[in-house]
Amino acid sequence: MENYVGKIKLLYAQFNGKNLDLLDQYYAGDVSFRDPVTQIQGLENLKQYYSHAYQYVNSIEFLFSDIWHADERYCAEWEMKLSAQGLNSGKIFSVHGVSILHFDSQGLIRRHQDYLDLGEMVYEQIPIQGYVIKAIKHRLNVKAAGKL
Repeated sequence: MENYVGKIKLLYAQFNGKNLDLLDQYYAGDVSFRDPVTQIQGLENLKQYYSHAYQYVNSIEFLFSDIWHADERYCAEWEMKLSAQGLNSGKIFSVHGVSILHFDSQGLIRRHQDYLDLGEMVYEQIPIQGYVIKAIKHRLNVKAAGKL
């Protein structure tokens, strides 16, 4: 287990969207990838997706709170600290998520699925829209707590 935990942390620490060839060391050629935005089949398509997704990223860091596993399936809970052009005025903000990774017999990731709140990552970071969404979430939170 510890070998894959280290491998997962190293991938997230090293990858910056520009070093796409690094993915060859971690992903199977027929990898299946899914996140709230897209579903992709194949390593070359994944590289193209990451190339586009990281185009406006100024900085990115992943902090892992926990990684657990069952057989060759790993679940990594993380906080992403991100700075990107056009989001939150370029200032660093946090997004919380989980990645589920399935490794094959060669130790490569065959399936990767990310779960994250796209609102937290994108919609809340756009000036006017972000204010409205945060206000709605606050109001719902207050109601849920029985304060209204």
